[in-house]
Amino acid sequence: MCHSRRYRDEWRDERFDEELRHLMDRERERPRRETPVVERESGADPVAEREPAPATRR
Repeated sequence: MCHSRRYRDEWRDERFDEELRHLMDRERERPRRETPVVERESGADPVAEREPAPATRR
């Protein structure tokens, strides 16, 4: 019983490491999007320029 538990734990650790490596590789491959630069006048309030969100009914 001890052997099977240890084997299962090792297998779980290996699977976790493999999945983590896969996710890290995917993140590394994904191109970074550049942050858009928005120019505003110095006194402009960006919150006031937004349009109000439409009201929805359920």
